[in-house]
Amino acid sequence: MTGARHLAMRLAAAYDRCRPGRRLERRLRRAMIETSPARWRLGQALLMLPLALLGFAALGLAGAGLGAAAVRTGGGVLLRVGARRRLAALERGGPLLARRLGAELAAGAGADDALAASAASLPDTERAVRPVAREAVVRATLGEEPGAALAGAATSAGVAGRGLQAVAALLGLQGRAGGDPDSFERLAAALEASTAMRDDARALTAEARLVAVGVPALAGVLGVTLVLTEPAIGAGVATPLAAGALGVLSAVALAGTLAARRLAGDRTERGARAATAALPIALELVAATLRAGAPLDRGLALAGGCTDPALARLLVQVRTEAATGRPVASALVEVAARSGVEALATVAGLVERRQRLGLPLAPPLVAIASALRAQARAECLARAARRGPLASVVTATVVAPACALALLCAVLAGLLRGGHLLGPG
Repeated sequence: MTGARHLAMRLAAAYDRCRPGRRLERRLRRAMIETSPARWRLGQALLMLPLALLGFAALGLAGAGLGAAAVRTGGGVLLRVGARRRLAALERGGPLLARRLGAELAAGAGADDALAASAASLPDTERAVRPVAREAVVRATLGEEPGAALAGAATSAGVAGRGLQAVAALLGLQGRAGGDPDSFERLAAALEASTAMRDDARALTAEARLVAVGVPALAGVLGVTLVLTEPAIGAGVATPLAAGALGVLSAVALAGTLAARRLAGDRTERGARAATAALPIALELVAATLRAGAPLDRGLALAGGCTDPALARLLVQVRTEAATGRPVASALVEVAARSGVEALATVAGLVERRQRLGLPLAPPLVAIASALRAQARAECLARAARRGPLASVVTATVVAPACALALLCAVLAGLLRGGHLLGPG
């Protein structure tokens, strides 16, 4: 028994060290699932075996394959959901970490000491941020710059929220050039406003998303119950005609569910809309850079390193044109005209006036960021209010009829198989 256990432990350790095992380990870390790759695979096998046997008893080899595929698919879905939850937790923990850092810096601590004290003071409920902060402290102790240490720790597991990257960029600025510790409080408020906007938009579409998943899930449970409790229905749906009809209807229901979820779910903004949505936090970072006494192009570089890729590309274009000797305001106007991001033109006008008059630029940049946040919130909630009813229409006109017809097809196939619809003689 001891030898068999030792062999099993060696095999598990070998799998954990191989390339698929290491890849699975990264996915488990991203999903905040505290187990080893070998144990995860063992759990899948233990769950797959009874489902495959049950499916084989009902539908033969096809049923066994469906049971095994269901376990693999369920495991993948669980890992993706866990990764999204970790990303959301990092986004929610970013403001708390920013406030802790700002309080320590305002008390006179250096960037290294502020990072160590903030990591130690984070509550146990911050399961996503606490390990990141502690790893950042270790990296800083080994010689990394505090901001780079925090950014590296956030990306070490493969998932890093842009909010936490912004906190890391601001900490790096504080460690290099100093600045106003209150910038952390303003950044925290901006990050919380962004999270609240997404939460409110999701609340507007929550019912549509639930119905889009609930209808086919309920139909699937009813269908499996019918197949397992009525042998005639199980034999009937195995016939080529019934199986083909069920496959087509299932595909229609799945396509409708995906369409409804896409309409009601979180959309990744692209292009000009994504750049506009990311601009408020970028302006907060630019304002913090100016308060630290750094030039405007340094602030654009800092913001471009931790913002949405759509806005980062535009900021790179601005810096490239400014490097040739062109005024930053003129570069902003041209980039705004090419990209369609009108807010950049507003920023360009402000930069030109303030630089011409010799007035401070940071306070009006913060004011523009607040106005853009309010505008982005109104537009986001308006889009969510439109998408929810559209998703419900798709569910009612596509998903529900397809599920109902699939159940009816299964029942009719069972009745025909049992000879109940053939009539006398």
